[in-house]
Amino acid sequence: MASTAKPRSDSKIAKLTPELRAEIVRRLSEENQSFKDVAAWLKEDGHAISATALHDWYSIHSWRESAASARGVAEQVRTDAAASGDYDAATLALVKERAYILARTKGADVKDLAVLAGIVGDSAKLAIKQREVGLAERRIVLLEKKAAQADAAQGLADDDTLTDEQRTAKLRQIFRMQ
Repeated sequence: MASTAKPRSDSKIAKLTPELRAEIVRRLSEENQSFKDVAAWLKEDGHAISATALHDWYSIHSWRESAASARGVAEQVRTDAAASGDYDAATLALVKERAYILARTKGADVKDLAVLAGIVGDSAKLAIKQREVGLAERRIVLLEKKAAQADAAQGLADDDTLTDEQRTAKLRQIFRMQ
């Protein structure tokens, strides 16, 4: 885990403009440049900063960014879940968003993308299974209803006290035939 120490007040990187620091982060994270390459680029621009100093600064910076991003994701899930009432759907939407971002990030780890894709796929499989269970439950209810109708019809067929017209009327009523 990266250090959470506060950067030194005399840090050369801390004295760079926010735009230049953002460019350092972009080169390291999006372009996957090495610390040595970024240090060489900075040296060409007149900033003598070592690869080790870049590494130390970036470790702290990326950890803070990750923590802030995690807090933002958690807050977004809470907000979306509160709005929709569906925590799982809100979480899945964010997983899909993160998978998309990861897929578009140059040099992203394919294993991370595979994990996120697996979560999305498993979620879709779960939704299909839930629908299948719902349909099976519906079939059972309908079959129980048909069995009750058949039992009632059998009772009428065995009742010798009814006339044919009465029996037919009651059968129509049981099976809801007009």
